[in-house]
Amino acid sequence: MGLTKKITNNKLMSFEYQKQTGVNLEQERRVNFEKLRDLLKKIAEALNKEGLPVTEEARIDMKAFYRSRQNPNSPYQKEEVKKDETYVAEMERKFQEQRGRNYPAGQNKEGRGEKVEMLKTAVFHKMVGNQFAVMRSSRYDDIKNGVDNVVVDKETGGIICAFDEVADNTGSRFKEKEAAILDERNKNGASLKYGIIQKGEQIIESEIKNIPTLYLCLSPEDLDRGMEELIPELGQASEFEKKLFDYFVKTIEAQISALNLKGNLNPLIKKRLDEFVTSLDKMKGIAANNC
Repeated sequence: MGLTKKITNNKLMSFEYQKQTGVNLEQERRVNFEKLRDLLKKIAEALNKEGLPVTEEARIDMKAFYRSRQNPNSPYQKEEVKKDETYVAEMERKFQEQRGRNYPAGQNKEGRGEKVEMLKTAVFHKMVGNQFAVMRSSRYDDIKNGVDNVVVDKETGGIICAFDEVADNTGSRFKEKEAAILDERNKNGASLKYGIIQKGEQIIESEIKNIPTLYLCLSPEDLDRGMEELIPELGQASEFEKKLFDYFVKTIEAQISALNLKGNLNPLIKKRLDEFVTSLDKMKGIAANNC
């Protein structure tokens, strides 16, 4: 039994009730999605106040990487960023077409993966956001490089880890991504074209390579419950949000142990994973005193 299943041994009473009584689950999910989206806007505002360039979706803002008179040290010409934005728009159009074919008219078309990505951003920010900046990657890096979230240690200023999501913890898709991350993906780590390094009050936009990448997954039931029980305020966390954070940490620790057992890691990836283990211990201590 996976960790995410252990979290939900008890029946999700509200959703079970809805299934039995015919209450519109899609309407309930839409309300919960809007609640989560509004919370991410608050997270984005908090990150912006710290000088971190993110959009209202708490994604790294590609426009901050334009080289200009105001920002002469940015790594890319505006034309290159525009080209990447065009690539993103085209891929988004294809994704929307695919979703439209898979969902009946009127049904919530946001994919589970998108919701998992948003929920884990919210949970990590609430629990450890005072010492770690947890952001969503740029949409380009999400699509092109398979990185959903990045974690920046505010003390050291460096990106210590990246997360990829898996919308469910069962099936062939989960097995494929698990194998990829525990083998090929971490031989040399992930790359971020739109990466951020934080040095004190200075924010440096830069491409970053050799980032350890770990996956975080949730069952559909845990995702529904997590969104339902989410408290839409930054300084408060429900008991289930705390359980999700604990589950995420345990999942990360298990993957790091598996990677170390395989022993075929790039030395830089190994070094960064060891540093992340130290950061995890710090996170657990911070979370115990937060919310």
